[in-house]
Amino acid sequence: MNCKYNLKMNSDYADATRYMVIKPQNAPLGKKFDEWITASSPKWQRIAVIQLTRYLSLETGYRQDAEEYVETWNENHIEVFSITECIYCKDDRERDALVGILTFHKYNSVPVLYHCYIHPFFRKKGKWLKPGRQLR
Repeated sequence: MNCKYNLKMNSDYADATRYMVIKPQNAPLGKKFDEWITASSPKWQRIAVIQLTRYLSLETGYRQDAEEYVETWNENHIEVFSITECIYCKDDRERDALVGILTFHKYNSVPVLYHCYIHPFFRKKGKWLKPGRQLR
């Protein structure tokens, strides 16, 4: 992996830890997030989506209900486009991190954007360009 971000050395990251802000969600060592996270994705990926959704709720004051249960994801036809970044962590290892999400619910087989979110550390860095091109 070619990591651009060293969160260990980033003062914003230290402040986030001190103030208990939800950090970008890391994949387990050696694993990568799926481009599309769905009910069939591993549970750790759905939990990472839920963590970012909770942060969105805290930031906006709008309650976002999300669960990691496969049944809930299937019932609501949830599909999440993941925005990831390679980062260095406290243990000096490279990890794939979920830094943004575009959540879609399918209504009558038509995907509808439900919400989108980019972690504050990764805003204004062109992260919407990749999904914008791929979702056209």
